[in-house]
Amino acid sequence: MKETSLVGVNMKTWVTSDLHLGHKNIIRYCHRPFKSLPEMNITLIKNWNQYVSRYDHVYFLGDLAFAKHGILGEWLRRLNGHITFIKGNHDVSDHVKFELTKFIKYKGISFFLIHNPKYVPVEWEGWIIHGHHHNNNLERYPFINFENKTVNVSVDVTHYRPVDMDYIAKRIYRGY
Repeated sequence: MKETSLVGVNMKTWVTSDLHLGHKNIIRYCHRPFKSLPEMNITLIKNWNQYVSRYDHVYFLGDLAFAKHGILGEWLRRLNGHITFIKGNHDVSDHVKFELTKFIKYKGISFFLIHNPKYVPVEWEGWIIHGHHHNNNLERYPFINFENKTVNVSVDVTHYRPVDMDYIAKRIYRGY
């Protein structure tokens, strides 16, 4: 058996949410630019794998798919990276381990990871990375809201791909 070395592998950390694989109505609801459900599913998986390597870590912040376990399992096998799943309001699975929230510190910045920012404790003073709102209220939930210290990583806001945490940290430190 050949030993695999990770020396020199540039591992990254990514965040994303709201793929809604298998959910036909999300195309209309969020004005997604796809002509069909298969086109959406294929494009979202392709975009994910174009950016995320098999060694990377992904925090997925909810609403993965509307699917039976067999189909869900097939989609999960096709996604690169080591994935931590935060439960979204549409996530139902006995086979995926979901967390409700996650606290991380990245490049010196404290982040609260959650699907719906409505449920962040009022005493939290750090940054919030969330999904749930898609592109439906961009005035209040743009990609980055510096006033409210929120980052909306719904694929409908992030060009249908995951976002590198290095990019988020740089934007926060620069203030734009």
